[in-house]
Amino acid sequence: RYPTVHECVCIPYKDPNLGLCVKLCVCLKPGCELDVPALLAYMEGKLENYKVPKFVEQIDSIPKTYNGKIDRKKLIQMENR
Repeated sequence: RYPTVHECVCIPYKDPNLGLCVKLCVCLKPGCELDVPALLAYMEGKLENYKVPKFVEQIDSIPKTYNGKIDRKKLIQMENR
């Protein structure tokens, strides 16, 4: 629902300091820029604190399966390279 976000997906992320936490991967609408503090502030107003991602990363596209669903496994594999 955020105005500049086209698609997004959360994946597990292994941080050396925090351990396993949530990372948000964001695809933006054409011509838009990522404003991480504004996006996090928006999510903090909509979600409980423990649901707000600790990390945000802009990506070009979100991988999909043959039937159009988000391919989280492929995204996690890409993250772990």
